Amino acid sequence: METMRESISQELGGYSLYNLLSLFLLKVIPEGYGPRARTRVYRILGWTVGPETTIMGKIDIAPTARSRSNITIGSRCFINRGIYIDAGAAVNIGHGVAIGNHVKILTTSHELGDVQYRAGKVFTSPITVGNGAWIASGVTILPGITVGAGAIVAAGAVVTRDVPPNTLVGGVPAKLIRSLETNTTD
Repeated sequence: METMRESISQELGGYSLYNLLSLFLLKVIPEGYGPRARTRVYRILGWTVGPETTIMGKIDIAPTARSRSNITIGSRCFINRGIYIDAGAAVNIGHGVAIGNHVKILTTSHELGDVQYRAGKVFTSPITVGNGAWIASGVTILPGITVGAGAIVAAGAVVTRDVPPNTLVGGVPAKLIRSLETNTTD
């Protein structure tokens, strides 16, 4: 039979006391305030977060021991509030990415099970968001997806297939709306 200490250790997902204090700090920094301090706390927790990235609120992640090291966020990103990342597999967010509020990034799902239990075996698959992409508010990105560089995912979309670079997609499931210009202005 498990001891109380073993149970607590398993529930905390491998967090040290230092990490738990860092998580506490994330809860007490008000949403929308302290983005530089919040970014530093995420780095303390083992995340790779590039310079000049702004994180406006607490990012909820699935509490597994490896989920913290599965997240990489590039430089010059803007990440709004109410974000959930299920980082059972790698989540790579490129440079210059904007993520709206209440976005869900899911790397874990289930295979189709039999009639007795439809949510079958668990699987994970990584997610990549390319440089310069914009993930608008309320988007859900499912396991194994790549959002191409310069792409825009419209608000409320559910992304079930890869998004080509420099395209606008939207809807449930997300579908191509149009291609975007690729020229840049100085």
